[in-house]
Amino acid sequence: MSVLDSIFNYNERLIVQEMAAQLENESCTEEQLSDIACLALNKVPAKYIKHSVDRAFYMSNDERAELEVSVRESVTEAIKFIKGVKN
Repeated sequence: MSVLDSIFNYNERLIVQEMAAQLENESCTEEQLSDIACLALNKVPAKYIKHSVDRAFYMSNDERAELEVSVRESVTEAIKFIKGVKN
C-alpha cells in the first residue's frame, strides 16, 4: 500500500457533497461534473488527512462554518461558469 492510498483531500468530499445538493434537480454530463469539481476544488485549499475524524475533530466551529461557506461559494461559482450563467 502506498502513501497515496492512505491519505485523501478532505475538501474533495465536501465539494462533491455540495455539488450533489446544488445540482439535485439539474442535468449535467460527466464532463461538466468533472469540470465543476475541478474548478471548485481549485478555489479551496487542499487539506490532506488520513481519516475524516482527523479533520473534523481539530476544526473549531468558526473554521467549520467558514469552510462550509467557502465550499458553497466555490461550487456555486463553478456551476455558473460551466453552465454559462453570467453574473
